[in-house]
Amino acid sequence: MRLAITGAGGFVGRKVVELALARSDCRSITITDCSLPSTSPDPRLRVIEGDIADPLMQDAVLADADAVIHLAAVLGGAAEADPEASRRMNLDAALDLIHRARGRRFVLASSIAVYGKPPAIIDDDTPCAPTLIYAMHKRMAEIALETAVRRGEIDGVALRIPGVVARPDLAQGLKSAFLSNLFHAMRQGRGFTMPVAPEGRSPIASVHAVAAALLHAAVSSITPGDGRSLLLPALSVQFSDLEAALRQRFPSAPPITYRPDPDVMQGFGMFGDVQAADATHLGYPADRTLAELIARAL
Repeated sequence: MRLAITGAGGFVGRKVVELALARSDCRSITITDCSLPSTSPDPRLRVIEGDIADPLMQDAVLADADAVIHLAAVLGGAAEADPEASRRMNLDAALDLIHRARGRRFVLASSIAVYGKPPAIIDDDTPCAPTLIYAMHKRMAEIALETAVRRGEIDGVALRIPGVVARPDLAQGLKSAFLSNLFHAMRQGRGFTMPVAPEGRSPIASVHAVAAALLHAAVSSITPGDGRSLLLPALSVQFSDLEAALRQRFPSAPPITYRPDPDVMQGFGMFGDVQAADATHLGYPADRTLAELIARAL
């Protein structure tokens, strides 16, 4: 397989590249982003730096690929602050890539945010009702992908990704940054205030599990049904339980305080269970326990 990965310089993208390089069936790996860190000397790597919204860049990236993992995005709060930038990257670039990727396998990194206000249970039948600009653009890109699949133009799937931990670079305007900040604060032995209630819950997954799921979608011939937008497995964790589990690893960490912010609670602290039966049936990787998730995230 000849694989292309957009957004390869990002947190999840770097892990996808790492896992792809460990596979012998990835004969070539094209990676692209606005800027990329130092890369492996592996001869299979083809590095292209630039703006993936540029049609010429898209042609260059797709030229040597039969499968694409599209991760490049303007995330969360940054998309809310600049809707035009979000539209250009999260929607327009995605639409163009889907159109240009005819005959290829296409994996779109979508988001659990497409569900909008969190219902008591999120499962494969939960309707989408996005409220954020980021989520709206992701859902529109999903619809374009679903349409292209039904028309036989591409073989593709959109993966609805939960909160990914533990991000090292939190300067991206992510309202969910507190989830990763908790990991780092406890590991570094410093105090931290959570903008949520201790009894609140949010679905999270380790970066390893998410990257492995994206790669599984790119290399697997097994796809879901006509919808082709798939909820990924996640652990819906109560914040006090997450703190307690982290404290087992870092018993000397100072106490965590909780000061709920209504907006953060509404968006990230009121989830129920995530029941991703379709993805589980199709063999998508997942963190099996909270202890495993923490070990991978750290």
